Amino acid sequence: MIHEMAHTAQYEQLGGITPFLEQYLSECLTHGIANAPLEKAAVEIAAHLCQPLLQSETI
Repeated sequence: MIHEMAHTAQYEQLGGITPFLEQYLSECLTHGIANAPLEKAAVEIAAHLCQPLLQSETI
């Protein structure tokens, strides 16, 4: 969920869903989805925000 919210922030920063999709899809085609800068940023944001939650869980 946080990952998708990061994408929402990205498309707001880029001026809407259309500019976001143009850039996102271009990056995916050029770099592959795992290396696309917008995707990597969303993964990193989610990991950064979720890490404290994961560390506090006990098994």
